[in-house]
Amino acid sequence: MWCLGALGRGLAGALNLPDPMINEGWRRGEPAYTFEGFPGRLDMFFQRSLSAIGEGHVARWVKDNGRRLGGIPDIAIRAKPTAGDVRFAVIDPKLRQRDRLPAEELYKILGYLQNFDIRPAIGMVLIYTASSEVTEPDIFHDGEGGTLISAALNPAAPQEVTGVVLDQVNRAVLSLIDYKLPSQGGDEAVPTAELTDDERAELAIEATKASLATWGQTHLSEIGASRDRIETLVGETRWKALDQDAQVMMATADLVGHQLDPTADFSGPVIGMCAAVEYLLHACAITPLVGDDKDRQRQTRTFGAAIDAIDLACQGKGGDLPRDIRTHFEQLQLNVSRVEDLIPTWRRLNRTFRVPAAHRKVLTKADWQQLYRLVMGAETLFIRTYDAIRPPG
Repeated sequence: MWCLGALGRGLAGALNLPDPMINEGWRRGEPAYTFEGFPGRLDMFFQRSLSAIGEGHVARWVKDNGRRLGGIPDIAIRAKPTAGDVRFAVIDPKLRQRDRLPAEELYKILGYLQNFDIRPAIGMVLIYTASSEVTEPDIFHDGEGGTLISAALNPAAPQEVTGVVLDQVNRAVLSLIDYKLPSQGGDEAVPTAELTDDERAELAIEATKASLATWGQTHLSEIGASRDRIETLVGETRWKALDQDAQVMMATADLVGHQLDPTADFSGPVIGMCAAVEYLLHACAITPLVGDDKDRQRQTRTFGAAIDAIDLACQGKGGDLPRDIRTHFEQLQLNVSRVEDLIPTWRRLNRTFRVPAAHRKVLTKADWQQLYRLVMGAETLFIRTYDAIRPPG
């Protein structure tokens, strides 16, 4: 049960979702945990046969009398990616120590996967250890998309240690919904412990944006219609002003935001759609004046801080950075009043949608629809932002 909870919390954190509550019907065959976001849905079951949770996955080995060779793993995961067929993983926790590779347990997992025809073959053995130090998992691949992992865990170890060990397990599970976590490692300029809550939230947003871009790059054919639709809505010139990653994030957000189950978390699509407005502000007003200056990078680390700097520039107030932004606007012959008129709407975009998503608040379909109307629909924030901060002509 500890492993079930640790896995649930780890997957929720990886998907930037709130810590999960166990489903009341988990003992009656329902998933213990369910996670649903832009890349797809994960259902985590406790002690359920693969044949019970996967249609068509009956045991292949049969006795002469017709009885099938069954088997019930401790934890089974059913995954339904946004684009793709249902996939599975088997996880077997063992309360026993090993001073060597747990080959017997690994072959047991392989038996489950082969008997129930699970492809790609994804399986993990979680072994108990008394150590409170990080022990690197043993990871095997079959060359056909399969992954087999042996990881040693200690429930009494610090949470940070457990998180590092489970990282590879989480990545293997998330691969079932084509979700790739950003590589580990924090902000290089400022240690994570020194970041404010808003700065940590900004890092969570950056991680989600990176995952959206990666997902979209591997599903270019699926997001093609969304790319065409957005280009039609905003116009070819405005669309082509975005870099490739911003285009992919917007198109991915458009696709999955309109396909997600109404009960899912819409934080991913919301962050992806906001990214287009962020890109315009940074490309036109922030990056040219910040460059490699570490102090200025820190001043504009969050989207809210970047908006503050532009606000001060429009009012002719503030220190060196706002003054330089103001000069930059004047050199580009921008209508500063037009820029200033958009600041309250940019703040609403940030506070109502981006920040809650980053703080692991579940955003609903209604939130997504509001955001879509704001950026792409009746309020045309993307078009108004582009037209206000791009040089005339």
